[in-house]
Amino acid sequence: MSLNFDLSKIKKSVRNVPKDHPGLKYVPGYMIFNDGSMRHPMTESFIWLTMSIWMGTWTEDNIQEVYFRAKVIEGLQAELLVVDGENIMQGFAIDWDDEKKTWTKRVLVPKDIYSHIGMNTNVSNDPDTAAWMDHVINTVYRRDCERAYNEGTPKKRVKKNA
Repeated sequence: MSLNFDLSKIKKSVRNVPKDHPGLKYVPGYMIFNDGSMRHPMTESFIWLTMSIWMGTWTEDNIQEVYFRAKVIEGLQAELLVVDGENIMQGFAIDWDDEKKTWTKRVLVPKDIYSHIGMNTNVSNDPDTAAWMDHVINTVYRRDCERAYNEGTPKKRVKKNA
């Protein structure tokens, strides 16, 4: 199933980077629209984030829950907040740094999420925070921790009888 989205209710200045932005030369060509602009990296990340937080429609009524879930994911999977100076990696809060001439990461703040009220994807909204937390902790986080433990733990040597 494809991930479909509608950003028409979000201000264009929030969802897109204008064509004269200096950061455009640091992104792959496939990310550039026909008019020379591109979708803002943070907006792009939020589209994909809807699947992780089980909330595809962001409204005034649920935006606090969206922010809470995004912060949980940000904390558990901090490696998502990676920016390579040449190419934009998926992350949550990404801004252009004029001084360093690169896209840089930062901690997600409420304004980032609140500015995307009106975003809509074909991901179902699940209002059950407890079920979502159970899924995140017992499925995703436990799996990642077990994998990291297994990869970092030396295997026991078994002595073979002669």
